[in-house]
Amino acid sequence: MEQIFNESKAFKQLDEDPTIQKEDKLQRKLLHLKNNGFLTDSEYKFTRPVGSQPGKAYGLLKIHKDGVPLRPVISACGTFNYKLSKLLVNKLKHLRASPTIVIDTFKF
Repeated sequence: MEQIFNESKAFKQLDEDPTIQKEDKLQRKLLHLKNNGFLTDSEYKFTRPVGSQPGKAYGLLKIHKDGVPLRPVISACGTFNYKLSKLLVNKLKHLRASPTIVIDTFKF
């Protein structure tokens, strides 16, 4: 994993953890949305980040490839915007139930 993080242009080491600043910024934005009537009180309480952690990185083995390299995975569980994404999934899932989306190709 260390080799992946050191060689990749996708990762950059930071001098300090920006999680708390991002959490504070999101809290202010969510409060603004709640005060303007876009979020209910329960939605605000659910999505408001408290005690957030940075994403956790781990590697999954690619056993189907020669040399069994690692596939890097970043887990977002517990991050500052995790609960907001869960709320958005619930609010937008009705859009996926469109008759133009193919759910099962064997039903043609």
